[in-house]
Amino acid sequence: MKLFLRHHIVKKGETLEQIAALYNVPSVEILKYYHYKNVPKDSNHIGHTLFEGQEIFVPESNDIEKILLERKQALENRLEHSNSLIKNSSLLPNFTGIDHTYKVKITDFNEGNIENETEFEIDIQYIGKDDQHHIFKFNKNSILINGEIPDMKAYELALNCSSILFSVELGIDFNGKMADIHNYRVILNKWKENKQRLLQKYEDENSRQYIDKVDIRIESKELLLENLSRELFIQFYFSPYFKTFSNGKAENTGRFSQYKILYENHYENNLEHEIHISQSSQSVDPRSQEEIIRYLENSYENSEDSELLESEISAHFILDKQYKFLQKADVKIDLYLYNTQETKQIQIDKK
Repeated sequence: MKLFLRHHIVKKGETLEQIAALYNVPSVEILKYYHYKNVPKDSNHIGHTLFEGQEIFVPESNDIEKILLERKQALENRLEHSNSLIKNSSLLPNFTGIDHTYKVKITDFNEGNIENETEFEIDIQYIGKDDQHHIFKFNKNSILINGEIPDMKAYELALNCSSILFSVELGIDFNGKMADIHNYRVILNKWKENKQRLLQKYEDENSRQYIDKVDIRIESKELLLENLSRELFIQFYFSPYFKTFSNGKAENTGRFSQYKILYENHYENNLEHEIHISQSSQSVDPRSQEEIIRYLENSYENSEDSELLESEISAHFILDKQYKFLQKADVKIDLYLYNTQETKQIQIDKK
């Protein structure tokens, strides 16, 4: 313990900034920290204005080095604790702060050749929760097909039908699964109001058959929910979340892709300035290729007549460390379907 502490007697009009500069103290905050560390408790308070004759304890160079070293160690300890929580906890964002727009690009390949490229924007907003779900509002817009606004009749009809679904309010259960459409009645009424207009605009038989198929899906909440659950952005937006990590690793099974294939998923997180999460998944779906293509969920009796599907997913997600919001995702889905390789690449970027 020091027998003598350097001190300064305040002159009329002096400020803490001037005193810190006089003694080469890096900051007023360090000056105040040292003063309060050594001043008798509850006395000689440093206010916004100093008074003449006030005694300020001033750190010397070795005191400053010690303070800076202690603070560096404290920061490292907090960082280590924070990283340990991320590596050994259920990873969830600050849902109440979610009000974001993402740019999404989905590229389809067949045997390595680009077949199609779809770009769009997704607005996502957290609007609350009930006893069973977190509720998010999704809106899809600015759709481009191969870099252009689609003008083909089939694309136009599909867009006119799908636009009725947005904005959709989806209930995501506490395991991260899409479980409810909270504004289903609004969507159903909107569809009923627009269906006749679409039938008058698109009078050919193919268009009417398409509208009838959409009608069947929207008239059933369960079918509509199943259809929305195939939305690739939603599937992979929630993929890093609702996992319990242990030593930075997590495993589960879940369904991905437009075919809702069952995968065994392995996740690993790495911490830098951001949270990096890698996903590696292999198909463990018991359905045959034919059953998967036909979207059959539970009928396996003929699966021996067709080979099981080979499929794998590799994905990389970047989340910000403070709020754990998704910043960027790169996903690759490889399907080996009837000896032909089909690939989807999904790029998601927060605007």
